[in-house]
Amino acid sequence: MNFLFFIPARKNSKGIKNKNISKIKKQPLIFYTLNFVKKFIKKNKLKEDIFYYLISSDSEKILNISKKNGFNTNYKRPKRLSQDNTTMVDTVKHALNWLEKNKHLKIDTIIILQPTTPLRYIN
Repeated sequence: MNFLFFIPARKNSKGIKNKNISKIKKQPLIFYTLNFVKKFIKKNKLKEDIFYYLISSDSEKILNISKKNGFNTNYKRPKRLSQDNTTMVDTVKHALNWLEKNKHLKIDTIIILQPTTPLRYIN
């Protein structure tokens, strides 16, 4: 079984500009989601050949923050899927198609972790 941690973090927002990189306790908001993924993998002793992650973003800043925290996916969300009316389903479908085409991966389970909901329990 292959797991995908899918982190949708587009650049613009209707309410708060650049909210996914807004600082909370001196860290960008997305940091807490990335940190959670690391802890989840470690706690559940997941092997690297069954879990994958994808930061779905149209922002170079967000992708660079992700890289600095050990998450490099080489994936950038297209602008047409970064609009206010874009559905999560369309975003996930595009990412799954990209993974299959570029990484030859078939995903069985998707875990969506939205950076705007950073308070999570590891259990």
